[in-house]
Amino acid sequence: TKRATWTKPRGWTFRDQREYYVLRVQTFWRARIAKRKIRLFTKAKLLLENAHSQDLENTKQDIASLCNYTLYVHVVLHDYDRARDLYIKMMDFMNHRGVDNAFVLYSYAIFGAVTNEEDWEEIKDYAMRANKADEHTQMRRKNPGRREPVNSSYHVATAAFYLQSVCNEHDPAESWHNYALCQMLVRHDLGAARESFIRAMLSSPQDRRIISNFNTLLQDEDFLGDPNSNAHEEFLRFTEENAGKLEENGHVRVSNWEIF
Repeated sequence: TKRATWTKPRGWTFRDQREYYVLRVQTFWRARIAKRKIRLFTKAKLLLENAHSQDLENTKQDIASLCNYTLYVHVVLHDYDRARDLYIKMMDFMNHRGVDNAFVLYSYAIFGAVTNEEDWEEIKDYAMRANKADEHTQMRRKNPGRREPVNSSYHVATAAFYLQSVCNEHDPAESWHNYALCQMLVRHDLGAARESFIRAMLSSPQDRRIISNFNTLLQDEDFLGDPNSNAHEEFLRFTEENAGKLEENGHVRVSNWEIF
């Protein structure tokens, strides 16, 4: 709201009491949101630290450790050849149990897209199954007396792996590519996914995998659904509109990569 807030000193009065209480409510709400973000990043930090300390190729670990380590290899290290074998183990475990797992399906859908190894109809099917499993998990966790919505089971993973990889700026094309697919398939935040794809193309404008997936976002009827748009035109339009910033800084900050 761009309004300053403070605790009212004794003896001070507001001519409009409603304004005072509005400011107080805004202050309390921002503090609540800040606490939620701190808790999320604390969980994400612990998850990331534990994930890369595990060596699942030489030791037997539980399925949660396998999932976290696989996502670390995929999203942070970008070691797709190594991640592929780990994903096979994850999918085999899930199929053996006979119950869809949102974490496994979301992760594999993104992996299949980023490597271009899966057809998009298969990828969308994995994401749809993941969404249904996620909704089922949220319903089980929901407290009848709780007013706030229960976050997705993939919420912490997004902060721990995808967003952290972007912040580290290691291999930015792959980091932004994975993050764009996460926004596209998990959060269905298509505007933010578009900006992340542009970020990926700024680092690697000729990458066929990025261009192909960006075109899917733009043209597929299940996403933005504009058959007349394409990745190259979107990228050129962005670079023309931001030419001054690109020449000055070598990059331009893309807005709206908020995850909360």
